[in-house]
Amino acid sequence: MNRIALLLLTLAASCLAAIAADTSPATSPAPLASRLGSATARAAYEEFVADVLAAAGKQAAAFTALERDVTRLSADKAREQLAFLETLALTRGQLSQSRRAILGCTQLTREESELILGELDAVKIRWDKLLAEEVPARKAALVRQLDIAAVAVMPQAAPPAPTPRTPAEVLAAARSRLRPMGTALIGSEYHLLLDGQRLRAGQTITVKLERDYVVTIAGVTKTAYTLALGDQTLLVPLE
Repeated sequence: MNRIALLLLTLAASCLAAIAADTSPATSPAPLASRLGSATARAAYEEFVADVLAAAGKQAAAFTALERDVTRLSADKAREQLAFLETLALTRGQLSQSRRAILGCTQLTREESELILGELDAVKIRWDKLLAEEVPARKAALVRQLDIAAVAVMPQAAPPAPTPRTPAEVLAAARSRLRPMGTALIGSEYHLLLDGQRLRAGQTITVKLERDYVVTIAGVTKTAYTLALGDQTLLVPLE
């Protein structure tokens, strides 16, 4: 077996081992430059491949380090992750460009081209899987989280204003709420004894319902009092 064939087998074995042992989308490229047979091949590798594979390795590490529980992300962090995921397709394009550049490099021997392309393709295959499976699912989860966050901060509609009560309804509600102690004759007038006050005819009280209503004590006798609001009156016997 010649030297080039041995190198190809070694590379294939290392790629298979990496795929079996690591489910991350990409790893740092093997240092092929030192194993290429000619200065031309090494120069082509450094010019067209090395930087792209290094960038892919860094992006793969960044993807692996992302917070997986999207429910723990703020809206800003979720948007940052979405922006990062968009850059992964650019790296996929750079891998394809590097492959085309190596294929078009006529100074390389067939064996040198295959050796470099083997490393590129190992990363590219795993990058394709990342973009086809993991990235779409991740994007969908982030979009759902942003939708949830948007609903959470959405201003709540103000409750509808209550329908105003009619004067008769206000007087009926006031009757049920008022608990006078009785009446007292002071001078020539009867006064209503209510909440520590002595109220004579013509004075007003505030009845608190869905809003405040000002009700007039229209009359007070020994056994009853009269409430008035607008053109409505209500005679309330004392219990």
